[in-house]
Amino acid sequence: MTQPQCKLLRDQERVLYAYKQVAGVQDCRDDYEIALQTFTGTLVRSGLAAAMAALERIRKREGTKLLLDHLAGAGIPGLEGTAGQRLAGKVRELDLDGYMLATREMFRLAAWFRRAVQAEFE
Repeated sequence: MTQPQCKLLRDQERVLYAYKQVAGVQDCRDDYEIALQTFTGTLVRSGLAAAMAALERIRKREGTKLLLDHLAGAGIPGLEGTAGQRLAGKVRELDLDGYMLATREMFRLAAWFRRAVQAEFE
C-alpha cells in the first residue's frame, strides 16, 4: 500500500524551486548574486517593472541570464511559459490585477532566492 502524496503549499513550492535552481549555479555565482541583489533591491524600492528593467540593463552577464531564466520558470501567474529574455516585456504587458499578483509572487520568490543564495554560496 502506498502513502498518499500531500499537496505542497505554494510557499513550499517556492522554497524547493529556489533551492534547486540556486544549487545548480556553478560558473557564474558572483554575477548571479549581483543580479539577484539588484533585482530584489529595485523590486522593493521601485516595483516589478523597474526591477525587470534593472536586469535588462545587465542582461549580457551570464548570471543575469540565468536568474531571468529561473524567474521565468517559477510559474508566476500571468508569466507562465515565458522565456527569460522575454520576461521583462511580458511583465510590462500585464493588466493591473495581473501586475499586482505577479509583483506579490515575485516578492515571495525573491526572498527564497536570497535565502538560498546565502545558504548555498560561500
